[in-house]
Amino acid sequence: MLPIVCFTQSWKQIGITNPASVFEPNPGDLYPYGIGVVWDLKFEPGYNGKNNTRLFATGISSGLWLSPGGRGNDWTLLNTDFLPETSIGDFAIHPKNRNKIIIGTGLAKIRQSRNRDLFGLPKGKGIFRGVISKKNKISWHQVPGLYHEGEIIKTDSAFWNEKTKCIGRLCYTADASSMIMAVIEEETKTRYNSYIFKSDDNGNNWYLKGSYKNLFFHDLDMNPSDQKNMVASFSYDGIAPGHIYESTDGGETWNAIFSSSPELNEEGFFKTCYDNEIPARLWICKTTTYKNEIFIRTSDNKLNAYKNYRQWHNAGSCCAFAISTYNNNFFSAASVSLNCVYNDKFQNITPEMHSDIRCIAYYPGSRDMVVANDGGASLVIFDSVAKSYKVSDISIGLEIGRVTNISGSFANYGFANWDNSCRWVNSRQKLYKFMDLFGNESTVFEMNDSAFLDGSAGPTNASLYTFDSNLAVTQHEYYGGEFFTFIPHTRKFLYVNGTQLHRVDYSGQASIDNIIYTHPQGDKYFLQPRIFSSNPDIIYTATQQQGAYYHFQVFKSMDGGQTWKEHNTQPYGGSLSDIAINPVDHQKIAVGSVQGEVFLSDNSGLSFTDSRLPSEAGAVNTLTYINGHWILAACDHGLWILNEEGFSGEWIPFNDLLKRKAMKLPNCRITDLEYMPEAKIIRAATMGRGIFECDVKKLF
Repeated sequence: MLPIVCFTQSWKQIGITNPASVFEPNPGDLYPYGIGVVWDLKFEPGYNGKNNTRLFATGISSGLWLSPGGRGNDWTLLNTDFLPETSIGDFAIHPKNRNKIIIGTGLAKIRQSRNRDLFGLPKGKGIFRGVISKKNKISWHQVPGLYHEGEIIKTDSAFWNEKTKCIGRLCYTADASSMIMAVIEEETKTRYNSYIFKSDDNGNNWYLKGSYKNLFFHDLDMNPSDQKNMVASFSYDGIAPGHIYESTDGGETWNAIFSSSPELNEEGFFKTCYDNEIPARLWICKTTTYKNEIFIRTSDNKLNAYKNYRQWHNAGSCCAFAISTYNNNFFSAASVSLNCVYNDKFQNITPEMHSDIRCIAYYPGSRDMVVANDGGASLVIFDSVAKSYKVSDISIGLEIGRVTNISGSFANYGFANWDNSCRWVNSRQKLYKFMDLFGNESTVFEMNDSAFLDGSAGPTNASLYTFDSNLAVTQHEYYGGEFFTFIPHTRKFLYVNGTQLHRVDYSGQASIDNIIYTHPQGDKYFLQPRIFSSNPDIIYTATQQQGAYYHFQVFKSMDGGQTWKEHNTQPYGGSLSDIAINPVDHQKIAVGSVQGEVFLSDNSGLSFTDSRLPSEAGAVNTLTYINGHWILAACDHGLWILNEEGFSGEWIPFNDLLKRKAMKLPNCRITDLEYMPEAKIIRAATMGRGIFECDVKKLF
């Protein structure tokens, strides 16, 4: 059993905390590589660049950050690491007290990207509010609101738990008398509903004002000159065209506008901005796949194409749109695929960035702007006078990076990949920039002491690279597939290509790619193969049938993948995520699922016992055994541990084993996990907070 007494070690964050002090960008680079995803940016009300200077940012699974000086060189995290959900869908700053903040959890991804499946839909866990102190500290308190849907009144827990919901937008009216909230609800995996609520008592009671079936909320903007006027846009989701709705009574009622306009009544989604000088003028940026159009609604309620130049081609889908308060004829729009920013003349004003742009924010009263993007840089500040970009020297950088993989022999090399970015090798405690690969979907799949497989060729393809003791890299051949796994201490590896398992033997000059197993049923897809640490000839994988109801099968090889034995079929109505092998007894395996279940077997998968994690853990992303008795589950909400012996234990948060004052692992999504048995160190890669490690000698 696990010890009752907590041990003294803490988690510590490893990796870079100040990118500029570690390396210089390459000539022509706009920013250092490897700093992570910023999802939303807001300046405090009354920003003037002098005594009101604060800039706020949120990242995927990384919480809420504050830059007191507003230039991105003084970031501090606002105590969001241990909220029940660290993805912030939106946040609102009180217009009359800039220290009061209210945040809504869960993430509405389509507000910034057409790809809804980029990370899965982080489920909302409620609304929280707090007050920032003079030392930039804050304590969060959940708002126990009531939700009024006509005659039906739902409690906070009932509202957020009945279906997957997330916050699309949360904002105050200018006089702070009311709040507007947009909520997105997942009806099915391909269908969404959206709702608009209004509160007149700071979020204690929310009243339903608009219900939009089969539409995905996209954007909401308030008229800066008249707080009663506001517009909300909704995206096409495969069932109905997108729509724009307007309220002229402070959010009480909403009516569709331009519903009969052929320009807007088709597939696409919208960003809307009220004009800062002409109250009746509304800017509408519409995007479909590789087609973007900008319209203006004039004071006489006509819809005109901007400057008779409705489209800019070959620019990729527009994902961000902003208008400067300095000059209404100066706006910027960003391309999600070409990763560029365009001005009001549809001219590209930036070199291509290395990953998707997520949002743009103009400094109030200025043409200077902040551009936030995905994996290449958190923030880049554009100086409109010098017409140049400046790297934001930010400690937020790698701390909110999307770390997708950590692997390698940690005695000499530790390896980490920041998605859409570069590769880092930690050689004997010194961090080196390893190499740059420029594929937008570039992801390192696996690494060992002398080679790695990188996905710069695409999200389901890889190239083989080898490196020597001086970290000189040589690129070799390209392979089409996914779920790559090195055979320990060799340059041989396995990978999956749909219903086929492949084994590649690399001799140093050429490689031999053999199909070692093809599943006889065409609708079965393999998980990543896992290799028994004590004997590389013992390999497991599992398949899952695609359909309304799933079954999974376990496959085991005792001869390095040459022959396979199919074990019991396990009926299961969910999606599998990983398989792990007990390092002491290869007959003991664990299979994890997206639904938060772990299936345990002590007979090579002939039978299973279902061990469900608590609901607050969320999806299981990866599994790792420690010694022969404990299993770690890296989940959407933190790291969990189970005493596997007898299959009768209960999952508990790993943080519960630490003393009260010890540094805890953030409650964010854990994307990868490595246990180093010789050193007895656990390393965890996160989506949003970098890499952490914990010395567990006194525990195991």
